[in-house]
Amino acid sequence: MDSGALVTDEIVFSPSYVDVKDDITGDPLIQRKNENEATLGSRPEDFYKQTQPVIDIYREQGKLVEVNAHTEMHKVTEQIRKSLGSD
Repeated sequence: MDSGALVTDEIVFSPSYVDVKDDITGDPLIQRKNENEATLGSRPEDFYKQTQPVIDIYREQGKLVEVNAHTEMHKVTEQIRKSLGSD
């Protein structure tokens, strides 16, 4: 991430102990087997290790479009439309 901002400090392990249902399907939500305090801390790092090489490939090929999403929604939409050539 170019900004250097990571959200790992904000991640807290807090499993749900109530019977929670999916809002759309009504199916019960279940806890993943590997969802524990030990693995939770490494998950963002694992994500970046796995995705960064793909991002680099698309950047090198000129196929990557980066959008600043830390702004108003209409500005984000404008950036996306410009990148797609549909001003």
